[in-house]
Amino acid sequence: MRIKIWLPLALVTLPALIFLLVFFYGNPVTKMESKQIAREYLDVNYPELPFIVSHVDYYPGEGIYIVHIITKDGTVKANLDVRRGKVVNDGLLEFK
Repeated sequence: MRIKIWLPLALVTLPALIFLLVFFYGNPVTKMESKQIAREYLDVNYPELPFIVSHVDYYPGEGIYIVHIITKDGTVKANLDVRRGKVVNDGLLEFK
């Protein structure tokens, strides 16, 4: 009798929970792709500066992944905004 109650409840609750987590924290696969896109962008546009990607955040309002970067010596900290596989905002332009 208990299985009849808990199984439908779990089948409804689990997908709703997964949807909310992906909505607020972003897709984990897309987050890793954004990190890779940011690394490639830095290698092409700033080859003279050795950067480390510290972490990636998701902004659900605009669907943007914010990639936080820092130089190895810690002198420059900036953000790159990645949307749909492209860097849409380069926070390093002020350091050029």
